[in-house]
Formats: sequence, structure tokens, C-alpha cells
Amino acid sequence: MGSLCFGEVKTEIMRKKLLFESFLATILVFVVLLVLFFSINISFKPFNYIVKSIKHINLNDMYFAQIANNEVDTNIIIIDVGTMNRGEIALLIDKVASEHPAVIGVDVLFSSMLETEYDSLLKDVLYINSDQIVMAKDVSDESGQNLYWELEGLMNGHIGLLSNEHNTETVREFMPSVKYDSEEIPAFAVQILERYKPEAVEQLHKRHHEKERINYIGNLDAFKHYSGGEFMLRENDGLLQDKIVLLGYCGLENTGTTDVTDKFYTPLGFNMDPHRLPDTYGIVLHANIISMMLNDNYINPAPYWLIYLITIVLTFLHVWFFSFFYVKKHLYYHVAAKLMQLVSFTLILWVVFLIFSRFGIYVPTKYFLVTIILSVDVLYLYEALAVFLHKKLNWKSLFVH
Repeated sequence: MGSLCFGEVKTEIMRKKLLFESFLATILVFVVLLVLFFSINISFKPFNYIVKSIKHINLNDMYFAQIANNEVDTNIIIIDVGTMNRGEIALLIDKVASEHPAVIGVDVLFSSMLETEYDSLLKDVLYINSDQIVMAKDVSDESGQNLYWELEGLMNGHIGLLSNEHNTETVREFMPSVKYDSEEIPAFAVQILERYKPEAVEQLHKRHHEKERINYIGNLDAFKHYSGGEFMLRENDGLLQDKIVLLGYCGLENTGTTDVTDKFYTPLGFNMDPHRLPDTYGIVLHANIISMMLNDNYINPAPYWLIYLITIVLTFLHVWFFSFFYVKKHLYYHVAAKLMQLVSFTLILWVVFLIFSRFGIYVPTKYFLVTIILSVDVLYLYEALAVFLHKKLNWKSLFVH
């Protein structure tokens, strides 16, 4: 009986020791993670590649690419200007305006006067219909682009999208307003809604977010769309009455798959092909932003304190599980660890998708996944530290045999 009690006491001590060392190993996982993230400032390309890959993990891209249904938003109509010159665009705007839409968004940059008869025609058409029109403004160009057309007092909004200089990063967010020449410039989509539904803009401002995640409803097929030439031949059937009409380039007359003019990477085209081409035209991107705000269909980020807390708890549980096999059943350690990672990844993916699709809450998964991945190999580092401390300080550890 005494032997049994001693065995139970010893087992309890071992259990507490394993929990304590799992806690220490969890701390080491986060230390390694911090070293990896700080290493982005080190000119060591393999480290930079790893860190950048970690920072861009976003499982919601898979949701938009595979799960989200394309529902046509009938409030928004897109017309492709293709390769129209200024005279043809002027006639197109005039025809659109004659059908009495609520607002006409012109995502075309007219950077300077071309000294042609088309300039005066376009200028007159824009001026006559200025109460309906919102112009695109490029705030990334400091050369004064669009200055000539701003003299007409036309309402404009910035068309900046959150990517990198070469537009190779996936566009997941937009900025409702930006500072430009000491002036606050609202986004193109925001200005359009200011004309169409001001209360939707008020709702946006109440959120007080510097950036908003874009809740995509789909690509071009999610909106009624026409080529400019096709639209010019249409009879007025009341289709545009009180609608939002967006004019911009969307490649309807150029069906080549390599056409990347004003095209961006978005979650809608997510796949694992490292050579994939940009998938969504800028005008369609703005249409998605407008649709999201118009329908109050925002993505709400989970609070960071909650994400950090969940990450710490999940990391500790995985480290504790891995430590048990590492110490007690080392022969099966890698098999058990890989199976556990597979089960965890599947469950995390399912839960995150469920929360996002049901409640519109964005939960970043990169912290969960990276710590779970790191914890398997960090235990080897922890063992090395435990052996070192055992030799130097005679520290007792379950990892030292």
C-alpha cells in the first residue's frame, strides 16, 4: 500500500513537473517567434522570406475564393470604358446621365489637358452633370495629377488600394480616407455613397477604423456590367434609374487572360499557384467596397487581447501534449506531433470559417498556426537548454536523461 502511495505521489510530481516545463517551453516558443519577426530587418534572405510568408497567412482568402456565393448586387452597374478616347467617354457619360442614375463614379484618370476638341467636350459634360459625378483621384502621384479636372469643382475620392508599390500584395483592406496636401480625402467609394446614401457613410464613420477589411461578394459577375460600346447601343429601359453607375476599365473588350491593366490580387482569385496573375479590376474592387458599406456588411475584427489569449492557451496545450510524447514516448513523438498538428489545423480552419461566415468576425490565424508549427521543433532547443543548465547548475529536468 505504501509503495502504491509513493507511486501515486511520484506520478503527481512528474505531472506537475511536466506542466511547469511545458510552461517554460511555451515561453521559449514565443521568444523564438519574436526573434523570427525581428529578423525581417536582417539582410538574410531565407529569414526574410519565412517572416514575410508568416505575416501574410490569411485563411479567409480561401473562404472568399471557395465558399462565398456570387450574389448580384443590383444597386451597382459597371460599364467598361475599354480603350475609349475622351470624346467617346464624354458621350458615354452623357448617355448614362440621361438615364437618371443616382450617382456616376468615373474611375478614369485625366491627368492633363490634351489640347483636343475632345477635352472641351468632356469638360462640358462633366460640368453639366457635376451634381451626379464623382471623379477618381490618384493620391499616390505627387505630380499634381487630376489638377486640371479638379478646377471644375467636381467631387472626387481617392482610389488608393492597400497593396505594395508594384501591386503584388493581396488587397484585403481599404482606407476610408487619407491625408493629401494637408487635406482629408475620402475614398472613391465613400464619396459615391455620400451622394447615394449618406446614412451609410455616417455608419462607416461611427466605426472609427483607420482601415476596413473588404467583405467581397464576388468578381465582375457579382454586378450587372456592360462594355461601353454595348451600352451605347442600348435603348433607355430605365435600368439605370436611381442606381450607382461605375465607369472604368474592366477588360470586357479584351478577353486575353494576360490582361493585367488596372488589375489587382484579391482573395477572390486565391490559389496555391505562385505564378498566378492578378484577378480583379480596380473598378470591380471599388464596387465590392460600395456594396459592403451600402449593405452594412462589414467585417469586424476580433479584439487583439482575445487573439493573444487564445494563442497563449492553444500554444501551451500543444506544447504540453508534445512534451508528454517527447519525454515519455519519444519513439512516437513525430508521428503524434504531426497527427496533432493536422487535427488542430483542421479544427482551427473550420472554427474560423464558421465564425467568419456566420458572424462576419475576422479572426487572424497566423498566430495560432505559427506557434503550433514552431512548438514541435522548439522542444529540441528546450532540451539543449535543459542539458546546459543541468551541467552548469545541476537543474533537474524531465528532458535530461
